[in-house]
Amino acid sequence: MRYKSVFWGILFITAGLLWLLKSLQIVDFGWHDVLALWPFILIWTGISVIPVKNVIRIILDILTLCVALFVLLFPCNKPGNDGIRITDKVAVETLDSLEYAYAELSMNAGAGTFIFAPGNALIEIKGLEMSERYLNIVESQEDNMRSAEITLNIHPFVDIIDNNQEKEMYVLLNPTPVWEMDLDMGASRSIMDMRDYKIQSLSIDAGVSDIALTLGDKYSDVEVEVSTGVTNLSMKVPLNMKCVIENKSALSGLNFKGFTQLSKQEYVSESQSDTVKGVIHITLESGVSNLSVERY
Repeated sequence: MRYKSVFWGILFITAGLLWLLKSLQIVDFGWHDVLALWPFILIWTGISVIPVKNVIRIILDILTLCVALFVLLFPCNKPGNDGIRITDKVAVETLDSLEYAYAELSMNAGAGTFIFAPGNALIEIKGLEMSERYLNIVESQEDNMRSAEITLNIHPFVDIIDNNQEKEMYVLLNPTPVWEMDLDMGASRSIMDMRDYKIQSLSIDAGVSDIALTLGDKYSDVEVEVSTGVTNLSMKVPLNMKCVIENKSALSGLNFKGFTQLSKQEYVSESQSDTVKGVIHITLESGVSNLSVERY
């Protein structure tokens, strides 16, 4: 048995599987995290020169590879002593009622069930240990208008494996600001009740997921982009908002009840209320998915 052929074969197969799982968003890691694994190259080099049988070398290589994958997928190093670093803690309730506040949320999540609901603080996370999340808030102010940029990373892998059950996490957001949200949900189940929020833009990127999204009428011009892999998406839009759907999905089951198809990709549903609050633009790009958009 040729040691080098077996070693490189296993390494390339593992790299290909990781790339595929990351593309499907079943696992989540950054390529900079891969570069941080360079010490394992020294370990593999040391194993290759040990004067033992090739079978023992292969076993040591596989064990080292397993350790490297564990370090990559289940990182234990978090910024700060308690897993949270807050540049400026923002309490939206202190804003003057005449001020127009903005907030941007960039969220990267692993697996589990995520429930979005209104809260009093700008953002509050429940159902997680400190070590399972990274939260950073940067506050700025211009012309008496305060804004915040929020970065939230959630990776509750360890508890899910230990408890062998799906974990529920709550993301509580203050409804006062005008929100721009960029959500990378990975392989998860998400319940997003956005009726009380002023959503300017909402981008959802998910892999194997189940998403229930309810939009409101608090903002007059809403942009929603949903890009998914294998997904069951159920979306509700208010009757007093015009809704335009651009569907770029491939092998998907569609249920756009109450919409008129204008072209191969475009669907429109006019406001069904005497008071028109605005328009919601929805762009859907999915793989093998069930997509449902209905009025309420």
